Amino acid sequence: MYRSKKCISNQGIRWLEADLHQFLERNTSLWCKSLKRTVSLELLPDVIIRRHKEAKKRLQCFAVACDIIRYSKETTRSIMGGYISFEIVGCDARGRMVVVHLREQEHRGDKRLYFISCYQKKGA
Repeated sequence: MYRSKKCISNQGIRWLEADLHQFLERNTSLWCKSLKRTVSLELLPDVIIRRHKEAKKRLQCFAVACDIIRYSKETTRSIMGGYISFEIVGCDARGRMVVVHLREQEHRGDKRLYFISCYQKKGA
């Protein structure tokens, strides 16, 4: 399990949303070390808006989740809802577990990986 040097943020929702939009303006994708493929961030804002009640918790984990995607070497593969899904588990600097979900979908005949969600695992 990868241990990130970043911590889960304690900022408010407005700061977190601003940070997310700045990050998405600079980056459209991330390199996933464990899958040796790029992960697209196109679906991420829509997913966070859909889960509005948990948006703050998910945004707080976002920086740690990006770090985990970039440097983690372990991935779990499964099939959920007809899609091939991947789960990457890592820790922040304080030892709290963060789970990242990626999904493989077809886009114009090409299979792409999408960042779907991230959250702090309860009880960890």
